[in-house]
Amino acid sequence: MVEIAATADVAQPPERLWPFLSDLRNHWRLTPSFAEVESVDGDRSGARVRISGRFGVSRTARTRILEANEPRELLGRADVGRGTVGSVRWLIEPSGDGSRVTLSAEVVRASLHDRLLLVLGGRRLLRRGFEDALEQLGRMR
Repeated sequence: MVEIAATADVAQPPERLWPFLSDLRNHWRLTPSFAEVESVDGDRSGARVRISGRFGVSRTARTRILEANEPRELLGRADVGRGTVGSVRWLIEPSGDGSRVTLSAEVVRASLHDRLLLVLGGRRLLRRGFEDALEQLGRMR
């Protein structure tokens, strides 16, 4: 299994971050250069996301929130193609007047194609995308 994670301090308390992060329609605002939310399910607990990489390589993930523990944690699943499954976690912890936010993903199962992509820079691309998302979250008002 491969884990990819990024953590950042954000100058807003968990109670202010939670409504934004728990609505998948907002996630595209955090990742404009890395991922695009193509559609969100009517119940807002699932989405179709296109992740773009170098040299025109992209993957489409079907995501779903599996558990929401307000205001601290979102747990989800991402299915990429027919053979890759990942778990996704947003953890929001109080830190002073703000929050410490960790965005992480664990590759539970990967197709041969996706294993090659991870080795050839996909892991680094995802971590950088997570860092950028957290930086954007810190700019949200």
